[in-house]
Amino acid sequence: MNEHASLSESRLKSAVFALGICWILLLLVFGIGTLRISVFASRAEKQVYSLSRMTSASAMLLKGSAVLTEQVRLFVLTGREEYMNAYFYEAESEQTRDKALAIVHRQNDPRLDELFLQGLNASRELMQTEYHAMKLACLAYGIASQPREVAGYPLTVEEQALSPAEKRERALNMLIDSSYAASKAEINRAAEEFARQVSTKSENSAWYQIRLLNHNIMLMRIGLAASLAVFLGFMFVFLVAWRYRENQTKMLREYRNKFREQEKINLSDHLTGLPNRLWLHEFIGSRLADLSENPDLYVACVDIDFFKSINDTYGHVEGDNVLCRVAEVFEKINDECGSFCARWGGDEFVFIFQAKDNAEAETFRFKVKEAVSISNEGQKTKISISMGFARCDSAIFEETLKKADKELYEDKKTKHL
Repeated sequence: MNEHASLSESRLKSAVFALGICWILLLLVFGIGTLRISVFASRAEKQVYSLSRMTSASAMLLKGSAVLTEQVRLFVLTGREEYMNAYFYEAESEQTRDKALAIVHRQNDPRLDELFLQGLNASRELMQTEYHAMKLACLAYGIASQPREVAGYPLTVEEQALSPAEKRERALNMLIDSSYAASKAEINRAAEEFARQVSTKSENSAWYQIRLLNHNIMLMRIGLAASLAVFLGFMFVFLVAWRYRENQTKMLREYRNKFREQEKINLSDHLTGLPNRLWLHEFIGSRLADLSENPDLYVACVDIDFFKSINDTYGHVEGDNVLCRVAEVFEKINDECGSFCARWGGDEFVFIFQAKDNAEAETFRFKVKEAVSISNEGQKTKISISMGFARCDSAIFEETLKKADKELYEDKKTKHL
């Protein structure tokens, strides 16, 4: 049974260990899945931000070109220097188009770079026409303080010979003729194509991110399902092992109880239920093993007076009843005094008890006899006992028993006088 219990305990421990491993795997799969989704979300956020910046770059190109066109036309029409200053502030300080180009370059996409550069180059070529128009306007309005780009722009002899009104008219025509409009259209076309490419890339990226997200979610679900299946499997094993252990423990408990019951039966007198000789020898042997620990140990021999006459007069059934009645009295004495009483055989019993001296041992003898006498009340068979005791001075039980038996017969003689 102990071997079965050890096996059950080992199986239970293995099941608990396996459950712990499953929990760790489950948490690991969940953690990896969560981390992958977090990484995906971070990348998607960066991608969305990048595409948003690229869309803004297209708008910045158009805005920069539109601002320059507006300022140069206002300057040519009015001759007010603040418009020319605003033009160069946008071109040199704001640098809207250059900032947009830097945004596009950071994407490392050659196709977008090419489209954006087409629009940017068209815008820069348009600026040469705008410098030309501003040069003519400055001469027409008599503005001497000119920006470096305008002051250094060369005019033909024919243009220099034009009157102020003709110079202003030619400058205005340069800003509204078909060539200028074609350059503006090229800028707009490049910007629109750029925006379309960005939109396509954004859409493709969105689908890619969605597929990636679905893939990660699917992997996470598979991992969780597999871990859960393994966990449930080991939970089943754990429950089976636990149930097996419970059954084994129950069987072991029942076996021990039956063993104790059988042992008690083997060590008990079948008629009276008191300990038999075997139990008596085990009990006294453990006490006599070290007399120094039990210096006040006494042995008393008891038998029932005239028991043979009781059997002859009333029969053996009544004799057995008398033995059981005496045994009940002795059991009560054991409970009250902490003594030990065993049936030696026939009508003879042996007490093991503690007493400081012979006087206290005599008191114990009187108490036992009185208890037997009291038990006669209401009984048709009146009984009495004889009792002799001796101190355990020897580790050999039989020697002390002989002394007590001798005292028993001395006590019995007084009843036959």
